[in-house]
Amino acid sequence: TVGTALLVVALVLGYVLYLSSRQRKVRVVPAYLGGETAGEGTGDSLSTGYARNRGVAETRVLGTEFYDSIRRMPVLSTLYDLGERGVCDIQRIGRLAGPVGRAFAALHTGSLSTYVAWIVLAIVVLIAALVSVSIS
Repeated sequence: TVGTALLVVALVLGYVLYLSSRQRKVRVVPAYLGGETAGEGTGDSLSTGYARNRGVAETRVLGTEFYDSIRRMPVLSTLYDLGERGVCDIQRIGRLAGPVGRAFAALHTGSLSTYVAWIVLAIVVLIAALVSVSIS
């Protein structure tokens, strides 16, 4: 079929591209990290605080230290702090799902007029929220 033919053509084309990319030589360059090339300048210019305290000059930056500048950004620091307090904990949020689900199940009466009333109420709340946001 046409689908099989297209699949075979795609596989052959992918294999040809793979073979053509293997023939290129790989360029090896020194690592550029933290505004310096590894090995340049002082021996401890790129070493971690932990390594400097131990007296070891290793050119390495830990991931936890590397992203500290991002963690200290105003909006993200708030999100990180909330996350550390467990606000985003899926297990904590999951514990609320049962009672909330039971409350909504109790509201389902099977009556179409009740469902329409809930939909209209939701639309009114959404419009009120959008209007209050656009005013401020």
